[in-house]
Amino acid sequence: MLYSLGPVELRLAPLNPTRTQNSARYPFAEHDVLGAPPAYEDMGDGERKFSLSCITFPNDDLFAGGLTSIAALEVARSSAVPQLFLRGDGLLLGFYLIEGLRETGETLDWVGVPGAVELEIDLLRSDAPFADSIFNLFGGAL
Repeated sequence: MLYSLGPVELRLAPLNPTRTQNSARYPFAEHDVLGAPPAYEDMGDGERKFSLSCITFPNDDLFAGGLTSIAALEVARSSAVPQLFLRGDGLLLGFYLIEGLRETGETLDWVGVPGAVELEIDLLRSDAPFADSIFNLFGGAL
């Protein structure tokens, strides 16, 4: 496993992460001071974003399940429940909301299934979900 995001494990197959990007902000409020440079007020830790680029090949038996993994990520995104995010070495990255999914398919077969699907996953750091949010997410699946 390279990463785990909520219900989906991202591995070399069926949904292979190929690139990551991590960004963090630490905002400051600017206050004008007469006759001096602006004073900056510490606003606390700001937003943290993480993005993953993944690829799958739906027509290749080795990558069977890649489209199912994308569908599971779509369910997790639309639930608006923060998902536990882990790196493959066991590092707990925290809870993240799935802010966006962008899917690009190319080389369509005769029924419209792409031969390659690239997926961009945009994540936004969040607090842990409330217990009722987790219950609603899994309760709907039962």
